Amino acid sequence: MEDTETLLALVRSLLTIPLPELDILIDALLSCDGDVHATAKLLNSGDKTRS
Repeated sequence: MEDTETLLALVRSLLTIPLPELDILIDALLSCDGDVHATAKLLNSGDKTRS
């Protein structure tokens, strides 16, 4: 598994929105169990939390 900094960089590279604050990125990554693509999709959709 990748380290947190690498995962955050990968998520940032997939975003089509302005970069959110770091705590939002981390919360989204945690809510998606570290899945970079799911995290980017969640953030790009504008949802604050995962259903």
